[in-house]
Parts: sequence; C-alpha cells; structure tokens
Amino acid sequence: MAGFVLDLGLETFEVQDSEGNVRGTICFNPSDPGLAGRWDAVQKRLAELAERPEGLQGMEDIAQLDAELKAGIDQAFGSPVSGVLFGPVSSLAICADGEMVIEKIVDALTPVVLGAMKKAAEQREKKLGKYTAGFEGTEAGLAPWQQA
Repeated sequence: MAGFVLDLGLETFEVQDSEGNVRGTICFNPSDPGLAGRWDAVQKRLAELAERPEGLQGMEDIAQLDAELKAGIDQAFGSPVSGVLFGPVSSLAICADGEMVIEKIVDALTPVVLGAMKKAAEQREKKLGKYTAGFEGTEAGLAPWQQA
C-alpha cells in the first residue's frame, strides 16, 4: 500500500513540575492560528471566573467548572493535554502564592504559544519574500492603468 508522511508542525514539550520532576509530554503545533482563538476562549473563561467567583455555590459547581476548564484546554490544543498538565489536581486548586493552578498553566503556556506564532509569522514572511521581493517598490506586475 502506498503511503505518505505529513508534517503538521507538531512539537513535543516536556512538562516539569516546580521541583523539576517530569510530569509527561504534550504535543501540539504552537503556531496553529486556530490555537490562538481557542486559547483566547480559555483565557476569557478564566477572566469570567476571576470577576465572579461567587458564582461557584458548591462542590458540584466547582467540579463542573474544573471539568469545563480542562476540556477547554484539551480543545485548545486539539489533544488530551490536561491529564499531563494538571494530573490529579483540580484546575481551581490554590498554590502557595495564592494563584490557581489554571493561572499558573496559562501563564506558563502563553509565552510558548505567542512566541511560536511570532516565529511562524516571521518564517512565513521570509518565505513569501522570495516570491514578492521582485515586486516591491517597482511597477513590475502592475497593469498599465495602475502604473504611476
């Protein structure tokens, strides 16, 4: 049977806890433009939680929100990364510095995603530059009525 290999731009990241212990790996394309929108949705949901923590009335609400946030992270990355990121800990657990675990994860992953998106845009611009360089600052490629 014939086959082919696809390069989807996936990168593997090792996830370590604050003590340097490897928790596992996650794999995703950090320059996926769809990731940015899905990641933004997770951040917006987290901001809503910060504005209205009183909306959590009991353990059932907390468990439901925890599951929602973890599912949102999985959806953003297109794979079940929440198991590696959170392990058995609730996304709403409070760390020693008063931040929630979900905030720590968002803070750790945001620069990775934004940095990769910036790098991908620069690489794409460089690649397109090979094809567009001959047309910059000239009238080359313009119809007669477009030329100055």
